[in-house]
Amino acid sequence: MFGSFKKVCAVLLTAAAGCLVMSVNAAAASIEDADISIKYKSYTYTGKNIRPDSRNGIDDVTVKLDGDTLKKGSDYFITCFNSRNVGVAKLMVIGSGKTVSGYTTKEFIIKPEKNEITSITADRKSGGRFSITWNKGTIGTVGYQVLYSMNEKALKSASNAVDSDDPSKRVYSWIQKDVEDTSENFSKVPVKGQTWFVKIRSFYTLDGKVTSTKYGNYSDIKSVHIPANSTEDSLLLYCPYITQYKTEKNAEGKYPYNSEGFDAPKGCGPTSLAMILQGEKGRTDLTKTQLVTDMYTHGWFYNGWVNAPVSMVKEDGCEIDDLLRLAAYYGYGANIDYFVSTGVKNGVTTVPDIDKCLSNGHLVLVGQAGSSDGTEGSQHFMVIYGRYYDWKKNENVYLIANPAHIDHDTGEIQTNLAWGAKLLVNNMGYAYKYSVRGILWLD
Repeated sequence: MFGSFKKVCAVLLTAAAGCLVMSVNAAAASIEDADISIKYKSYTYTGKNIRPDSRNGIDDVTVKLDGDTLKKGSDYFITCFNSRNVGVAKLMVIGSGKTVSGYTTKEFIIKPEKNEITSITADRKSGGRFSITWNKGTIGTVGYQVLYSMNEKALKSASNAVDSDDPSKRVYSWIQKDVEDTSENFSKVPVKGQTWFVKIRSFYTLDGKVTSTKYGNYSDIKSVHIPANSTEDSLLLYCPYITQYKTEKNAEGKYPYNSEGFDAPKGCGPTSLAMILQGEKGRTDLTKTQLVTDMYTHGWFYNGWVNAPVSMVKEDGCEIDDLLRLAAYYGYGANIDYFVSTGVKNGVTTVPDIDKCLSNGHLVLVGQAGSSDGTEGSQHFMVIYGRYYDWKKNENVYLIANPAHIDHDTGEIQTNLAWGAKLLVNNMGYAYKYSVRGILWLD
């Protein structure tokens, strides 16, 4: 493409269908002698063509000739080539023909977008291994770098490996150059009883040399604990905790189950979906209040004594199918499994349907109608974000973000709700006769 611009000493772009007319002054200075600078050597992939001269309305390109700064539009024009995908892009500066003639080019790099860890698991069976999976890099990505450490603070500030005489402060680095391989097991360093923190980034390199490598931003840090006594994998996904309560104190100085307004008390469904959308999809703009408001607006949140389905037993709230509709309203496909049962793997009680979702990096919205003592209770939605093995009970235990779990005296949100597989399925069983039955997860 650049071969057609051999000598631009006299150029005429004739107006046709609104095209720009540009004529060349034979005495015009040559822009080939200009100093072209771009503010940044690399720009992050966005999925769209990137123009440094109009990025977010800001011009990052400066053109100087004989010490004078030229003006875009009157002295020169800019176009870009190969500026969408990760890799080398070219910026072409073309003289207007009035005061400046000719053309010149300058390269810049489009680096990969921020990557994310989709799942992280620990397994004592293989001597203290933990495993991670992550998103495949965007087109042009050539590899991935994983940093991991037992020190979260050290890892947060590290951009590469950090050596230390104190093993607990070291930051380890691992490189994967097979862009199609998006998982790895780490077994050389981790041992039982440790907690590890992990982050990952994608990278592009021009010629295979470290000096020419451009990295995308690191993912959010995720942690994994390797049980001291375990025969099964553990899983932990990121889930921001949101309460369905309004947390104003009453006259007694307590934080009651406030029933005024949209936020409480019957907002467990949209509150749970808000946790999933924010934690799994990064949609921090979709707040609990926004979800509840949208549900009311579309008729998906019911007044128990007016329009609730028979299966809701005259309670305020929503059905699990309504949460699927709400997810679709925000552009996300969702799945529902109405009947979930336990299984046995290596003699250990499991919940295969939920395990599969967690292993694939999906938070799980679960409907249940039971309490922590195994007796039948009210209909309720919660989010399952992790699982570990209880070797004493020989049972998997599921970590639950319960939007109704709050300390009424302090207002402190409680996140340590954990149910064994048998209790979880038992309480889900109570919900089979109600509209909250089953589990829901996003595509």
